[in-house]
Amino acid sequence: MSLFAPVEPHPIFLFANLDDSSIRHRVQLVLRDNHGHQGALELDLNVVPPLPDGKTWDEFQRAYASNDTGDAQHQAFGRHLFAALSGNAAMRETWQGIHSASSAAGQPLALTAIFGPGTERLARLPLELLHDDAGFLFARPDSAVRRCFAHAAARVRIPAVTPTAVRLGLPAGRGRSVRSRAARGSVARAVRRPSDRVPAGESRWHRPSARHHALPLRAYLGARFPR
Repeated sequence: MSLFAPVEPHPIFLFANLDDSSIRHRVQLVLRDNHGHQGALELDLNVVPPLPDGKTWDEFQRAYASNDTGDAQHQAFGRHLFAALSGNAAMRETWQGIHSASSAAGQPLALTAIFGPGTERLARLPLELLHDDAGFLFARPDSAVRRCFAHAAARVRIPAVTPTAVRLGLPAGRGRSVRSRAARGSVARAVRRPSDRVPAGESRWHRPSARHHALPLRAYLGARFPR
């Protein structure tokens, strides 16, 4: 096989839904892949601890959308977000299983995030910056992040897993930074690429299975959604 042959990504799926449409800060999450790794939790966006610089996730998102953040803040937010999405034993085991399976096969990760009605506050966060102890999850070539949105008339169907409610206590450790300038730049290039606009007549927010670099992400992140 050629060294430069494309590698089929390892698909993973994140489902976000509300149990009660009037309580939009409590989001039910399910993470799974096609190899039997699956976990769930309830994420309360109102009790997430602040970032190391004191900003909330919403404040970071607004600064990021305004192009007013740098590599250090991207890494800090990515680690913080990953810790939140690993907030209980089931989710930690799921991430570990996904990492082991994708690493063994030499595959990059391709995340499809499916957001139900009322979850826009989570949907507008830059999932592309997810960062574990080894680096950005989606920095590798052929990795992808896709967002899909359910219509208001229908709930997102998620696997039958009982979510575990957790209050986040994020570790103080900062983790290891990305080892090379090229690796650090790959995420920034992916989310800032100005080309490949959505064709006229298509809804920018509801276009399914669009790779993360195919949408003007910063414009999306800067959009105003109902809280």
